[in-house]
Amino acid sequence: MSIKELTLASLLEFDGGRISEAFMQELRRVVNDCDDRPGDKKDRKVTLEFSVTPQAADSGELESVSGKFFVTSSVPKRRSRAYDFEFRKGGRLGFLQDDPELEPTED
Repeated sequence: MSIKELTLASLLEFDGGRISEAFMQELRRVVNDCDDRPGDKKDRKVTLEFSVTPQAADSGELESVSGKFFVTSSVPKRRSRAYDFEFRKGGRLGFLQDDPELEPTED
């Protein structure tokens, strides 16, 4: 087994491609959200973060480095329009079930 230098290119091979595949899964997530909601112009983000922690030998010299990968994505929150509700005692809300304003519309 040989030691390979960690680079952006070698990341494709690292851990059997798991980090690369995790990145691709998050990329598909944000692209699918763009397809689902093309009218929402807010940014979607995919983040690959690498955290490094030094491991010191008893002599105080650097012995090795421990690293962790974090692959995340974010999409804009889904929001509805504002609705008016009837206040009811005891912290309850009411709405008119047959209100045409609450009927789903086709875009």
